[in-house]
Parts: sequence; structure tokens; C-alpha cells
Amino acid sequence: MYPDSVTTTIGRIAIVILVALSYPLQSNPARQSFNHVAYYIHESNLARSVRSLRKSMSRSASVSTFSSNTSSGVIDERRSLISIRQQAQLQQQLQQQLQENVFLEDSNNETPFIDDTDIVREEIHESGAGEKYVELTNMKLIVITTIIVILSYLISISVDSLARVLAIVGATGSTSISFILPGFFTFKLLGSDGTLLSFKDRVVKYCALALSIWGIIVMIVCLTATLFLDH
Repeated sequence: MYPDSVTTTIGRIAIVILVALSYPLQSNPARQSFNHVAYYIHESNLARSVRSLRKSMSRSASVSTFSSNTSSGVIDERRSLISIRQQAQLQQQLQQQLQENVFLEDSNNETPFIDDTDIVREEIHESGAGEKYVELTNMKLIVITTIIVILSYLISISVDSLARVLAIVGATGSTSISFILPGFFTFKLLGSDGTLLSFKDRVVKYCALALSIWGIIVMIVCLTATLFLDH
């Protein structure tokens, strides 16, 4: 495409340096975002209900199998063992409570004991600092980074037009950042605390919704033109 010259070679070297240095900077937020999305999908209400349903089904199946394959004498023996274990656990709990009571009495004799756990939690909740931190372990780091690198490599060797890639990125990323997400967040946050909105705030809220809808329409039109129309 470009003639072989000194300026072309310098430009190619500059692009290689740019990609080599900017790729880690771009993969880091992508990795963090993927980790957060995977965590909240795993901890969502739907995922919890599915896991609880699986546990209940497995328990019912194990109970039915156990009752069909064991005799009443074995069941009574296991129940007695369970009751013995429960009694041992209760004794351990009572001993721990007695030790804690002794410790509290000693501390009360020296300095007054103040349980400020609820106060600290309330302050954290009010200040917004109690947000859930999603840990990125070494195994998650390796797996997510490997997936990002492999997908990037497959896309880079399968696409022969940089203009089409930039058009797809602009149709999805630019419209999401410029139109869809700001309008969606404004529509969801205005009036979320239960306060009565004024006429101006209601107008802003529904204009934000219209902005998000407009962004979705623009994204669909741009993607259709990029993928299916001949250039």
C-alpha cells in the first residue's frame, strides 16, 4: 500500500512501538472489567437460584438413594453419631462463650468495652466506602489474560481491513460511551433515591432515555452498514 522508503519504515516502527506499549495498558482495564462482570453474573439472583435448585435436587436424590439402599438400623446408628457430634460442637461453643465472657469481664475492669462495629459499618455505608472488592487472583489473571491475547491474535490474523475494524469499534464503543451509557445512567439514577422529581428533572430523565434509544439505533445502523453493505 505504501512505498518502501525511510519515512514509511519509521512510521511502521512507530506503530509497532505504539501497539507494544499500549496493549498492556488496554488489557488491564479489560481484564478488570471481565473479572467484575463474571463475579456479578456468578453472584446474581438467577445464578444463586440455579445453584440452590441444583443443591436441592442433589439432596433429594441422595436422600432417596440413601433411604432405598440402607436399613433402619444403619440410619439410627448414623443419627446417633450425628447427635454425638452436635453435642460436642455445642460443648465447644459453650466453652468459647465462657472464655469470651471472662475476657470481657477483665476488660471491663480495666477500660470500658465499646462495641463500635455497627457504628463503623454505618459510617462505611454512608460514605460509600463499603463497596465490594472483587479480588483478581493469579489464576484468574493468567486465564483472563490468555483469553484476551488469543482472541486478539485470532482477530488480527483473520481481518484484512483495518478500516472495517475501526468502523466496528466506532459503531459499538463510541456510540456506547457517547450516547447509550450516559443516557441509561441518567435515566436510572434520577429519582432512584425516592425523591419527587420536578418537571425539569423529569424532562431530563426522559430525554436521557431518548438519547440511549437514539444511540442503540445509531449502533444498529452503523453495524449493518459496516458488515453487510459493500464498500
